This record gives sequence, C-alpha cells and structure tokens, in this order.
Amino acid sequence: MQSVGPSIKLYIDGGVQVFWDAKTRDKDSQKAGATPVGFNKNLMSLTLNDEWNWRNTMPFEILDADQRVPSNSNAPPALSRGALWPYQDSLYLYGGSTSRLNDSFIGYQPPKTEDTVLWRFDTLSSEWSPQPLKSSDGRKVPRLSNGANAVVEDRGLAFYYGGRTDNGTSPDTQNSTAINFSNEFYVFDLKNGSARALPMDLVGAGRADAQMIYIPDIGKKGILVLLGGSIKPTGTTDDRFRGLFPRIR
Repeated sequence: MQSVGPSIKLYIDGGVQVFWDAKTRDKDSQKAGATPVGFNKNLMSLTLNDEWNWRNTMPFEILDADQRVPSNSNAPPALSRGALWPYQDSLYLYGGSTSRLNDSFIGYQPPKTEDTVLWRFDTLSSEWSPQPLKSSDGRKVPRLSNGANAVVEDRGLAFYYGGRTDNGTSPDTQNSTAINFSNEFYVFDLKNGSARALPMDLVGAGRADAQMIYIPDIGKKGILVLLGGSIKPTGTTDDRFRGLFPRIR
C-alpha cells in the first residue's frame, strides 16, 4: 500500500485467480459452471479513497497491460507469492513463484532463470526494468517465495526473511516436487541496488509463510517484528513441516 498525493493506493502484482463466464452466474452472483484456475499477469492498483463494495466491479486499474507481453524481456513473468515494495516513485518486485496449478492456461510460461530476481516498476512512466543486484559477499541472491518481508521506505531498505524454493521458482526445480525452506535473512538497499545476508542464530531451521512488519517508533531506527509461519530443517525436501502459532521475535 502506498500514499500517492491525496490518494491511498493498494498495489497487487501477480497471483492466482479463478475465471468464469459472467453470463453463467446465477441470481445470487455465485460462480456457476466451469471455473478454470489461472494467473494474474498484471500489476493492478486500487484507490482506497474511492467508494466501492464487493457486490459491484471493483475499480482496479491495470498499470502495465502493454508491458507484460512475452516479447518484453524487461518485464517480470507472471509470479505469485513474491514481495512488492514501494520506494519513491517506484515499486520493486522481488522473488515469487510461477504458479503450476494450471500449466495449460493461456499465456503460461515455465519458470525462468534466476538471472533476474528483482524488478523495478516506474509509476511515472509505467515501465518495468530488471534490476541487477550487487551482493556484498559475492553470493547470488536466489529467487524465493513465501518469505516474510517489510520495507523501510524513508531509508530505501527492504528486509526479507526465510521463504522457500519449489517447482515454480527456477527451471532447475520445475520437474521436482521438493519444497525447500530458507533461513537466510536479506536486506536490500533499493537506493543502490545491493543486497546482503544478515547473520541469524536459527541455524538449520527454515521458515516460510510468516509475516513481518516494521514499527518505526521503537528504538533509534525502529524494529522488525516477525509473526508465525511454518518451520522445517533446511535441506529437507519432503512436504512435512511444523506450523507455528503467531508470536513476536
């Protein structure tokens, strides 16, 4: 969510959605007939100052309809469960996974290489561009999904903890059913396009599906609060993991 002048806008990129023919809906506006699962390939915004309700068409605005086409290599693929961070007049998209729920959906593209894991959308020109990442330790930043993240917009910093790799995050894993959890903690400097891993004491324990928020009014520079999620040992590739009740760390 980002304030733009007098407006407050909610931005949504990618994700999975259900499609149906509006002509087949019954009087109660319930979905009827076939409901194929597909993906949203666009960046959308919703002005929260406007009045609307769920019974009518929500006034979403598609911001990059002419950008998200296969011929444009500068735009990200259709991803879900990534992180979207506002900074100045831009939105930064990190990570995410290609949805494999329906490989036959129109426009489906298999997972792309991890050469680019961060993209920038200029809200003034409505153009996407890939953002090369400089790592302080020389290690490549992987494409992760389902990680806890938060942005400190006034400092141009974004934080990302945990997450996972699966059959939609990389071409190397697209034929595998393995789900690996990460225990890495990254800080992204959006001002200069760099990233570095922060030290953590949770050796061997990966966490995904958690939530993170930034609270600016505590301490000299604010604090990050990590809530809940699921954990399992890093390197474990089966589907078993342990859920956690929400708690503050």
